[in-house]
Amino acid sequence: MTDINISLLFPGYLSPNRGDGYQSSQEGSLCPPAMKWASDYDQLPWQAALCHSLGESGATGLQLPAAALLLGAMDNNTAAVRADPVHLQADRDTAKLLPLDMLDLDPADADSLIQTINEFLSGDDLHLCLGADRGWYMSGWDGSSLESFPPSFLANRNASAFLPTGNNSEQWRRLMTEIQMLLHTHPVNEKRASQGQLPINSLWFWGGGVPCKAPSASGVNDIGELCVYADDEFSKALCEHLGVPCKGLTDFNPDSTGKAVLVDNRIAAAHFVRDEAALKQATDRINNEWLAPLSARVRAGQITQLQLFNEDGESGLLTPELCRRHARSENVWLKNAVAGVAHVRASVRRWLPGKS
Repeated sequence: MTDINISLLFPGYLSPNRGDGYQSSQEGSLCPPAMKWASDYDQLPWQAALCHSLGESGATGLQLPAAALLLGAMDNNTAAVRADPVHLQADRDTAKLLPLDMLDLDPADADSLIQTINEFLSGDDLHLCLGADRGWYMSGWDGSSLESFPPSFLANRNASAFLPTGNNSEQWRRLMTEIQMLLHTHPVNEKRASQGQLPINSLWFWGGGVPCKAPSASGVNDIGELCVYADDEFSKALCEHLGVPCKGLTDFNPDSTGKAVLVDNRIAAAHFVRDEAALKQATDRINNEWLAPLSARVRAGQITQLQLFNEDGESGLLTPELCRRHARSENVWLKNAVAGVAHVRASVRRWLPGKS
């Protein structure tokens, strides 16, 4: 049988029996019982896991090439980083970060904030702009050595443990502090406060890494006939750069016979905006439309390996051998249960009146 490996990158998807209250609507996750879960992996952004799936095993998520891929910065010989607007709430030991998806920022207010920041940066040859993907980008400083995770990855973590590091990180941290002071009394934030909304009080710099090498030099062709299924702009841009086919999630067919990587961010996105209905819909789709049919194909020996990753250092693995082991253990359990019931019945009959 030709090896068919399916990788599922589902940030926010919970492993079974995880009772941390992260997502109330996801408590009914239907992972295959035979799936073997491990929790000793590094916590990585899904973008890094995608890079691994496409042959870039050294990707850590700290130097993702988001700006170069999405803004085309490298093609224009312009250094750039992502400069995402965030709400950063810090105390002595911890820091809580809320990404833009959780802040409901009006486009007109975004333009006002960008204009103010650009006026402040004008003397430093720095410029803030919106990309075609509506992401915020800053050009002018070389951020290729800046080590920083994307804000969406930090949304449910202690951000103080993940502050930007790497060469010249001091200037980036100093700029973050200066912008925080600039935005503290901005009219947009005063309006947001009057409406009970959290302020946009900082920019988070990340994604200034250099893109992966071209397929001919990096060995990406060794991944075989693989197709990525994703709807986000980063996945599509990375696949285009590497020459890997990329289709929309609705194009994925669980009965296909090729290697595949699925990237679905809808669970995390629904959690960000606290949309319980969307959260349940995304989880049900993963369970019923993908996990159930794919697991059946693994049990039938038609798929060599099915692996599921979230961003929390957890990975679920399903193989035909694991399915056989689980079936054998279930049969043993059932035989023991039947034997136990028979023993109880025999004991009861022995003590009933008129029974010897």
